[in-house]
Amino acid sequence: MADALRYEEFRARLASECSVRYGDADATGPSLPAVLAEVGERREQQGFESFALLFHVENVEAPQQGSHVVRFADGTELDVFLVPIARDGARLVYEAVFNRATS
Repeated sequence: MADALRYEEFRARLASECSVRYGDADATGPSLPAVLAEVGERREQQGFESFALLFHVENVEAPQQGSHVVRFADGTELDVFLVPIARDGARLVYEAVFNRATS
């Protein structure tokens, strides 16, 4: 797994295709096609940053909240905690919220 990406790296991947595999890095489940649909505004305060990402995941039958592997086209993989927040037709919208120290 790659180290956590910086906000700018997520912004550079906006609207890019990726895949989501349910479960952590050791899971062997299927990967589902997805898109990084939104990178929310970055907020900084007292040495911390926060921002949110929205992923559109195709063909989700049973939404699952939890830590899942997101893999981008360049091979970068991250364990990300995803929460289903909406259904949009045949796809599910997942949100990942980042709150972390900047130093």
